Amino acid sequence: MKRESREYCANGILLKCHHCGHSLFTSELIALRLPTNIKLIDILDLDKLDLSIESLVCQKCGFVHQFSKGFVTPRSTNSDPAPCLACGETIPAGTVACPKCDWSYEAKYSRIQTH
Repeated sequence: MKRESREYCANGILLKCHHCGHSLFTSELIALRLPTNIKLIDILDLDKLDLSIESLVCQKCGFVHQFSKGFVTPRSTNSDPAPCLACGETIPAGTVACPKCDWSYEAKYSRIQTH
């Protein structure tokens, strides 16, 4: 089953891939497992803890970004394709920025700075 590619935000900031700068990701919830030989699991009942993380996989390069559960939300998007006013490329439905030049109709469109 193919997962839907979307743009995501963390704390209201549009996420960009740290490796290639692309903004479309698929999301997957991953359950972390503790080693079964740890005695604290029995003492503290740690097997009932939710140790899930959310992973976003870049659809351009495959780089996996991981977040604590609940910090990442899907980006609100346009419902119809629209022309990019900067380069003329079509901005696909379901995205907020031009796939060619990264221009957006949103005035507050921002990206995470990577160093």
